[in-house]
Amino acid sequence: MSRKFFLFLCVIGIWLLPSLSQALKPDEILVIANSRVPDSVRIARYYMKKRNIPASNLIKVKISQKERCPREEYRRLILAPLKRFLVLADDDEKFRCIVTVYGVPLLIVPDRLDEEKEKRLVAKRLFLEMLKHKLEMAKEEGKEKEVIDALKKDIDKVRDEVRKLGETEQAASVDSELSLARFDKYRLEMWLPNPYFVGYQKNKGKLVPLKKRVFMVSRLDGPDYKTVKRIIDDSIAVENRGLTGIAYFDARYPNV
Repeated sequence: MSRKFFLFLCVIGIWLLPSLSQALKPDEILVIANSRVPDSVRIARYYMKKRNIPASNLIKVKISQKERCPREEYRRLILAPLKRFLVLADDDEKFRCIVTVYGVPLLIVPDRLDEEKEKRLVAKRLFLEMLKHKLEMAKEEGKEKEVIDALKKDIDKVRDEVRKLGETEQAASVDSELSLARFDKYRLEMWLPNPYFVGYQKNKGKLVPLKKRVFMVSRLDGPDYKTVKRIIDDSIAVENRGLTGIAYFDARYPNV
């Protein structure tokens, strides 16, 4: 994903921050910047000054400025420094929000498979193709429904094994993973329910208690330093003078 395309998402995130600031205190916000990108630390400090966030809440990581990073690098170079900060903090539970800034990678990609895992994956894929061929033959020969259903079930099972073994569903945005920084273990495949999502409020008993452990994460990003700085300045300007125009709301949950 290019930074120019991602800018649209960043604008949305930053426009939301003023509303969050009504519920969030400056000292509850952590900011993550990449010290290998001078403008990353520069924009982080500018934002923190404008929002009165304590300078001590800045976490500087050292990682490539590429938009993608392997999961191993994310764990070692982004997640580990954050966890160290939380361990050393006097009251780590007070931190509720993380802001990542320009220069911090956007996407986590699965690590490369080792040789043994690669061999198993190749074998599973070959077996999957064989099952698919058997299914086609069974259909052509007019086999009983039970036979066809059994083959379909086997195909689904092996396809799931291939997906897990190949870690094809383990890619994720850096920001999404940071929201779970307080959790040591969680499932990497596919999606996990978000306790802040209004659509899950019916499951309050299970999800709401997790809110205290899940970080709200937003991002300050754009194609260059000037653009990101303008996003910050424009957001504050709108807060001061008010916002006018047409607004659109998601009406799927009218009773919430």
